[in-house]
Amino acid sequence: MQSLTLGNGVTETTQWDLTRLQPQQISAASNGVQLLSLQYSFCQSLGSSCSNNNGNLWQQRIVTGAVTRVQTYGYDGFSRLNSTQEMLNQVSQWSQAYIYDAFGIGR
Repeated sequence: MQSLTLGNGVTETTQWDLTRLQPQQISAASNGVQLLSLQYSFCQSLGSSCSNNNGNLWQQRIVTGAVTRVQTYGYDGFSRLNSTQEMLNQVSQWSQAYIYDAFGIGR
C-alpha cells in the first residue's frame, strides 16, 4: 500500500525501499499541509541503501511542523539492541543502554 485516506481527510503516504520492502518514509497530510513525517534508515551509514542492511533500524526521524526528533539505535555483535538515544532539534533528550547476561537475557 502506498497511500490511503482516512475518514477525517488525512492522507497517509508510504515510500518503500522496493529491494528490501522496508518503509523509508511515512507521511501524513491534510489539505496539503504535512502533519507528520516518519523517516527510517536501516543502514548504519544512514543512507537509503547499503550492503550491510540486516533489517535493524538504525535511525528514525520524527518531524512534526518545526520540531524534529531523531532516535538512534545501536546493536551488539549478536544484533541485539544495546543503546538508544533521542535528540530534539539537535539537543539530547534521553539515552539508554541495554546489557545482557551470559544467557542473552536483557537487564
